[in-house]
Amino acid sequence: MKQPELSIVVVSYNGLVWLDQSLWALQKATTHLRTEVFVVDNASSDGSAAWVNSHFPGVHVIANPHNPGFGTANNQALHRISAPLVLLLNPDTLVTESNIQKALEWMHSDPEIGSMGCRMVDGTGVFLPESKRGMPTPWVAFAKVFGLSALFPKHPVLGRYHWGLLKEEEDGPVDVHCGAWMLIRTEALHKAGLFDEIFFMYGEDIDLSYRIIQSGYKNVYLGSAPILHYKGESTKKGSLNYVKVFYKAMVLFANKHFAPRAAAGFGLFIWLGVLFRAALSFGKRIVQSIAWPLVDLSLWYGGFRLLIAYWEENHRYASGGHYPDSYLYGMVPLYLLLWCMGWLWSGTYKRPVRLSRLMTGWVLGTSLTLVLYALLPEEMRFSRALILLGAVWALASSLFARLLASLFPFLGIGWLSVQQRRVLHVRSAQALSENWPLMSPPTGAMVKWEGVCTPEQLPVQLSLYGATEILFYPEELLLDDIVSHMIALKGLRFRNAYPSRGWIIGSDSKNTQGKTSSEQLTGLFLSEKRRTKRQGDLFLSLVFLLLSPVLMITHRGRSFLSHWPSVVVGKESWVGDRQCAVPAVPLKNNASPAEWDDAFAVYKTHWEAHVDWVLVVRTLLGR
Repeated sequence: MKQPELSIVVVSYNGLVWLDQSLWALQKATTHLRTEVFVVDNASSDGSAAWVNSHFPGVHVIANPHNPGFGTANNQALHRISAPLVLLLNPDTLVTESNIQKALEWMHSDPEIGSMGCRMVDGTGVFLPESKRGMPTPWVAFAKVFGLSALFPKHPVLGRYHWGLLKEEEDGPVDVHCGAWMLIRTEALHKAGLFDEIFFMYGEDIDLSYRIIQSGYKNVYLGSAPILHYKGESTKKGSLNYVKVFYKAMVLFANKHFAPRAAAGFGLFIWLGVLFRAALSFGKRIVQSIAWPLVDLSLWYGGFRLLIAYWEENHRYASGGHYPDSYLYGMVPLYLLLWCMGWLWSGTYKRPVRLSRLMTGWVLGTSLTLVLYALLPEEMRFSRALILLGAVWALASSLFARLLASLFPFLGIGWLSVQQRRVLHVRSAQALSENWPLMSPPTGAMVKWEGVCTPEQLPVQLSLYGATEILFYPEELLLDDIVSHMIALKGLRFRNAYPSRGWIIGSDSKNTQGKTSSEQLTGLFLSEKRRTKRQGDLFLSLVFLLLSPVLMITHRGRSFLSHWPSVVVGKESWVGDRQCAVPAVPLKNNASPAEWDDAFAVYKTHWEAHVDWVLVVRTLLGR
């Protein structure tokens, strides 16, 4: 058997969907090469090792019983490679045909190259600056930690951490590579040594890049053949935790390679920077958490004062007098807090902002306020009319505030830019079907429109119909075409569909894992589904309670009411079907994930497409 031309090592941890795509893309991009592929699974709980064994029988799987860290896991495979070149790859990457080809051609043409990094873009087509980096000397690290490198990215000194000397699309020399894609000459690896296992995560790629240069080789950057890196999917990093872990690794690097005095000063810079970034992160979270509740409470309270003044003058105290101070400064704030609690519970303040959550929270808050009013003693029940007027004001003012905020895109509201969802399916010419609504003019403000085109037609069709979402089919297309279109059209929503494998894969966040779409076409069992379903259960329970006199007439209505207490306390859930807008059979909360998925899919179809309340009433009446 001939020696492989390229060894590939992928270290995976709980990233089955991304790993599957990465290995599939590797197979497609290396069909002309003799390769050996190693997957080191660091005790994933999602069945990654078994999946690879089943779907990629030619891949060597090393299944660790625990997570020994990134560097240690790579070393396990590096001891077994036999090719003259080795590619270290993250599972949340998608390589292209030209990326592999150009990288190998350059490495073969220049034996002085010890290692190579490449241009990486995230799931939105945006360049990832860590693709090329400078050595983290004390001054470079200081500029990075305190944000100077972000403010002056192209400065020859302050921007050196992300190697601003070189444009992102250019090829050229660099100091440090990112371990997400790192092509290394095996000879240089043996001379410099494998990964230092004192680094658990982060820093090991910096250390290895440095040692390769120290061994007499040069490091280069391939900017002309980009890949996708769904940054954050395999690391699941939170902002503050990432800062701590990453900069602790930089301190380890300094202690290893700098003189003791320099290392001590470097460490001081780093930990001051960690405290600085932690303070910024904490302050940002606090502001983000309380900003909208404070805006809402301020608007509501101001409106309530105006309503009270109007009501006193024209109705309650038209002949003189006013409400006691205890009402304005005691009861009114309590009512407003109940509205705010309703919105907090319904997820109104979560991103992305959704009208359905706001309405659910408003209904809940108003209901709580009216219940409290009914339970108060007579002398504290000042005016039910003011509560209802205040509820209307609360809803109207909050909607207006968010519509106003949507004029400023950086606030992330975007309600005024809500438009028809327009999806372009990008497929091969051979796969195009006459059944697709090809280039039919989109109509209706909120109706989903779908069209299909080839990669060559994409720019024209995009300009004609203003698609908001692009769905690529990599099994039919060149991977180079997909990545190049994402870079050219960055800012849209991109997804990769694999019908034969059952995945739709994409990411809308470039800095953290955030909310990604890594869904099987049959759906995933997510906690968000239960939360949304629970909100709907309580709202429907309130509707059924109000309709209870009518429900008692019909057999089906009495069946609904018999389950009502269990649904309210969370033991059961209303479940609908495709012929009925309201549920007929409750679902136990200990149901299997598949049962919950099926129930939620049906529920979501009716609930988010606006419930047909005529059908609801007819169903309840048994007609």
